[in-house]
Amino acid sequence: MNKDLNREVPNRFEYHFYDYVKRLLWYFIYVLFWNILPSRIHWHRNLLLRLFGAKVGKPTRHCRFSNIELPWNYEIGDYCSIGPNARIYNLGKVEVGDWTIISQ
Repeated sequence: MNKDLNREVPNRFEYHFYDYVKRLLWYFIYVLFWNILPSRIHWHRNLLLRLFGAKVGKPTRHCRFSNIELPWNYEIGDYCSIGPNARIYNLGKVEVGDWTIISQ
């Protein structure tokens, strides 16, 4: 039986510890504050996204039940709307252009 002792051991964690902490913090903020106000009030969702590093256009709307996985990888242009139950699963950089509507 020949064992290769020089092979690399795969890394169990694909991200740095800081990224996991950031994701956990975003999850708690999302659960506590994302759905707190009615759908017609959008400014606080844009504020939360900007606090976590997203680039959000001026009159952009994110509905109450939309989901953005990683806001620091998210960029959305002006006059855009993200509808209810739309999920932006952005493990990499995602850019949404101006005048765009994303729905379920």
